[in-house]
Amino acid sequence: NENDGFRYVNVPVRDLESEDISQYFDAACSFIEEEMASGAVLVHCVAGRSRSGSVVIAYLMRRRGLSLKQAIDTCMERRRVTPNQGFMSQLEAEERRLNAAPQCGP
Repeated sequence: NENDGFRYVNVPVRDLESEDISQYFDAACSFIEEEMASGAVLVHCVAGRSRSGSVVIAYLMRRRGLSLKQAIDTCMERRRVTPNQGFMSQLEAEERRLNAAPQCGP
């Protein structure tokens, strides 16, 4: 989507532990990666802590190869992120999935 010269993607998730934010990790991470190639990216939600934090943490784990703890620490250097417990469980599952993926190299 585009509005006033800004490209954006909407992740229609409420900040509830029962919401499945992980279903949007692929699209959100791809969008962030594409937009980072041409400049800065703003990821936001109402409070800027749970939903947006969860998306950025997922991005850092997927695209930068950080562990969940490293990704949270990196975010915390810039903003106090606090994914709700449901999102945190999904991020933990994402970390397990990423660690189980076949590794390239020697």
